[in-house]
Amino acid sequence: QTLRNMSAPEQASPLELEHLIGYAGLATQSVQAHAVDADSMIYHASALVIIGSQADPHRQSLLRGHTEDVTCLAQSLDGEYLASGQQGGRGERSGDAWVYVWSYAQRVPIYRLQGLKGKAEAVAFSRDNRFIAGSDEERRLLVWDLQNGQLVNGSQHEAPISCIAWGPVLARESRRGAARPSSYKLAVAAGWHVKEVFLHFNVKAMQYEAEATP
Repeated sequence: QTLRNMSAPEQASPLELEHLIGYAGLATQSVQAHAVDADSMIYHASALVIIGSQADPHRQSLLRGHTEDVTCLAQSLDGEYLASGQQGGRGERSGDAWVYVWSYAQRVPIYRLQGLKGKAEAVAFSRDNRFIAGSDEERRLLVWDLQNGQLVNGSQHEAPISCIAWGPVLARESRRGAARPSSYKLAVAAGWHVKEVFLHFNVKAMQYEAEATP
């Protein structure tokens, strides 16, 4: 679900949180230095994603949108995008564990991505910012296209995936002068196993498909 064109609420809340003190540190990668901005650090507390200044602890940007506790956090290699996943189930009838994609520069949400359930375990951007992958406690691995926010692939694994790492983009040779979609490789940790997942474009089906190593 794209949030670019969502209208503002009709009535503003009478109370607005301006500053937050506190940090739980219950998730891995929950505090990160920004990839480009040397003064910025990104972390999460409760249902907020916070962009803070290392030089001035009172200077914060609070990214709001999550309905439950944030459980995972990632940023793109160039620092242009942030992503955060949440706990699902308590405030959502569907049990959706929403994943938000944020613009770092504008401090606003770009997409709210649906499909994960129970609890978002990990999120990660591809190196070219084309895709974002997310996993949940119900053993799903989903991949969305950041050009339009659409889900392009989903797969089920033998255990929840706690870590996702994208490898280099695998360029494919063109045929008869026509460019072919790139392929991608991910490394994922599922339970006691580390597996490679290959994401390639099936020309006949006109969609990306995932294939995991045994």
